[in-house]
Amino acid sequence: MTTLHLGFEVDTGEPVEIPLKHLAVTGQTQESGKTTTLEALVYRAGVPAIAFVTKRGEASFAGGNRLAPYFRDRADWQFVTSIIDATLQEKNKFLRPWIMKICRTTRTLAEVHQEVRKALVKAKGINEGVYTQLDAYLELIVPEIGRTPLAAGVSLRPGLNVMDVSGYQAAMQMLFVRSAIDWVNEREHGVVTVVPEAWEFVPEGKNSPVKAGAVELVRKGAGIGNFIWVDSQDMAGVDKVILRGCTVWLIGVQREANEIRRNLANIPANIKRPKPGQIAELERGQFYACWKDRTVKVYVQPAWMPADEARRIALGELSVDRVKRPTAAERSNAVTSEQAEALRAENQQLKQRIRALEETLDGLRSSNSKPAAVPPADPRDPPYPNGHPASDTGDLEKLYQAIKRRLIQELPKDPEVIRIVLSQPELQVRVERKVLEIKGDTPQGRFAQLIAEGFFDQPMPANAAFMELRRRGASIAMPSVSNFCRSFATDGYLLIEGSGKGQKYQKAPAAKVRILED
Repeated sequence: MTTLHLGFEVDTGEPVEIPLKHLAVTGQTQESGKTTTLEALVYRAGVPAIAFVTKRGEASFAGGNRLAPYFRDRADWQFVTSIIDATLQEKNKFLRPWIMKICRTTRTLAEVHQEVRKALVKAKGINEGVYTQLDAYLELIVPEIGRTPLAAGVSLRPGLNVMDVSGYQAAMQMLFVRSAIDWVNEREHGVVTVVPEAWEFVPEGKNSPVKAGAVELVRKGAGIGNFIWVDSQDMAGVDKVILRGCTVWLIGVQREANEIRRNLANIPANIKRPKPGQIAELERGQFYACWKDRTVKVYVQPAWMPADEARRIALGELSVDRVKRPTAAERSNAVTSEQAEALRAENQQLKQRIRALEETLDGLRSSNSKPAAVPPADPRDPPYPNGHPASDTGDLEKLYQAIKRRLIQELPKDPEVIRIVLSQPELQVRVERKVLEIKGDTPQGRFAQLIAEGFFDQPMPANAAFMELRRRGASIAMPSVSNFCRSFATDGYLLIEGSGKGQKYQKAPAAKVRILED
């Protein structure tokens, strides 16, 4: 797919298509509809897309395939420097010589931390101050990485994939986002990466772990169909290399005069630009879409909204406030037109198979050709006078059963005989039990003990598990318990009951948990 349906032009109702390229979406948070726009574009792109949830309680990207945090450990001095710069929110070249020296022989952040602490034991003067700072910065990250249940990779499915990192501090979030972008750069093609709060993750004039990976994605990704979509209310704080690579812009409502001016400056001079007042008057869901030589005022059709309703809103015949937005649960249970068509096609194929089977069986029951060539295959088969079967219905049924038994007996010699005559659809499921061996003195092991002891025999919220672990003296954070719940559910040990704030977890009936004592 090279173009995406965006929505309908305001006042004319004409459909608007934009190219599938690097894209920037800007607008006032909670007023413009940036997230709804991105969700709609991901839905209609028909390619795998990965997005990140970074704020607690954020309702965006509620659907989609949920991904556990992924981290690719590394210890090059540029990466370690970017972590510290992101922590300090400023570039700090002063510490680089010490970081370069430490990172010459290390392969992981944990090894970097160990080397820093070794150097701190003997350090004096300025060296002691530098290593003390590095130790404090790494102490914020390295222990948390060790406690976090991490995925072995990024398993993307078609459509929206969501990595929720909202339970971690900003420095940890950046490590997860950078690792996911590196995975896309090195292993994937035809993938859209949605970077939220771009002013924070790819800031202008500051370093961050995410920036280098995002710049590589912008410069090299388009050739293999990998695109970056950045979302930020304030584009002034976003790295200009990223913004220059975005050939499609969606400008939503803004109220601050300087931000309006900066957004309009991103539209080429030879293209007609809207006036500042027109940007301030945009309604929710309305954007100025800018690409190539075009600028179009468009109402973006949400993924859940029928086209006729979106067109009526663009024409001014229907108010956005009068359209009921479905809940996250309703959207996740809804069947799209494409899915419905696929189900109808599959249903038709099954009907044809069933009809063919019925015709084959009817033919066997009614067939009486060359009956003498079918000798009894079982002593229980009745003898037929003169080699011919009787004409009554009971004898015909016996003949059918005799033929069926004969075919079954011939199956080991010629498997194709029975497969052709009695072709039936068959589904075989091979179950491979996943075995996890976890030490009982680790946070994950203590959580597994709750499952083994029957804590989750009844549906329980993650918060209840957190309180129980704390009652037992475990030093563990609530985000880690939530991650354990999701991880064990993904592996099939727990079932997810409900959604949102009422979500609970219950032990899966087929799950086997044993405690082995040394």
